[in-house]
Amino acid sequence: MPLDEFLVASAQQRYADLEAQKVQYQADLASARAVGDTQGVADAIEGIANSEARLVALATMHERYVQSQTPAPGPQYPGVELGLTPDQAEAARIAGVTPQQYVAGLWLQTGPYAKGQQGRVD
Repeated sequence: MPLDEFLVASAQQRYADLEAQKVQYQADLASARAVGDTQGVADAIEGIANSEARLVALATMHERYVQSQTPAPGPQYPGVELGLTPDQAEAARIAGVTPQQYVAGLWLQTGPYAKGQQGRVD
């Protein structure tokens, strides 16, 4: 079993163990309360609180692990959703067209590079 799978399986097992432990403390609380055992009630409440804190810590650790395994999104810039590279997005901005117009080739028909416009190289 690869290490990643082992870690996830171990964390899942620990989570289940902590849940079972919490249920046992809740049962202990009910029993101690029924017989008026104040020390037993206090111990059970502390056990429940500790179990819940461990569950939260384990869940937080799992979220951090998942986040660390998820690649960060690439840089966002206008036109990325259209498949433009950063250089192409910059070219569209310089040409004075939107990324959609750039993709459609309208930068060749509008702006300073249109046929008959100044700056056009024929």
